[in-house]
Amino acid sequence: MIKIDKSFIDAVQGESRPLIEAMIKMARAKGLKATAEGVETGEQSSALVALGATASKGS
Repeated sequence: MIKIDKSFIDAVQGESRPLIEAMIKMARAKGLKATAEGVETGEQSSALVALGATASKGS
């Protein structure tokens, strides 16, 4: 499992989006799940689902 830190999730709609997308793609390529930490809003959750995150955790 790859955990994506809250510091990236806070900017999922901005500068962190390409990094998060790359992390999710790397996880998939290795057969791992990508879990987002510190998801606080529906907007963040929706963006992560669109990018292919497999799980999320609120703070």
